[in-house]
Amino acid sequence: MTTEHTSARSPTTSRTVLPHGTRSPGTTVLEDLSGFEPSEVDVTIDNECIVIQARHTTRTESHEYGYGLRERTDTVHRRIPLPTHSDASAAHVEFDRGLLTITVPLHKVEQHPRVHRQDAEAGE
Repeated sequence: MTTEHTSARSPTTSRTVLPHGTRSPGTTVLEDLSGFEPSEVDVTIDNECIVIQARHTTRTESHEYGYGLRERTDTVHRRIPLPTHSDASAAHVEFDRGLLTITVPLHKVEQHPRVHRQDAEAGE
C-alpha cells in the first residue's frame, strides 16, 4: 500500500480502511480531507485500486508593509489496493463536511452446493 502526503503545513489527513465484513462486504475507506472542497477532490476506482487525489491552493495578499503575496498548496495522493473480486462498477463515493467515504463491494460469487460425504454415500 502506497501513501503519500505533501503539504506546506503539517499533515491533517488520515485514512481508515475498514476490513472486509466490518460494515459491509467489500472495502470501506474513510479519508479526512478537512479544508478541501468537493471540486478539489478526484477519486478513481478500478477493480485493482482506489486512487484519491486532492489539491487545495490558498492565496493571501498583504499590502501592509509594501506588497506581499503568500501562496500555500496542500496536496494529497493516496493509492489503496482493493481485494480480489472487488466490484468497482458498484462503488459508492460520498464527500460530506470534509469526510470522504468510499465503499467498494465485492462481486457476488456463485456458491456451489457442497456435497457432504454422507450425502454422497447415501446416493450409492
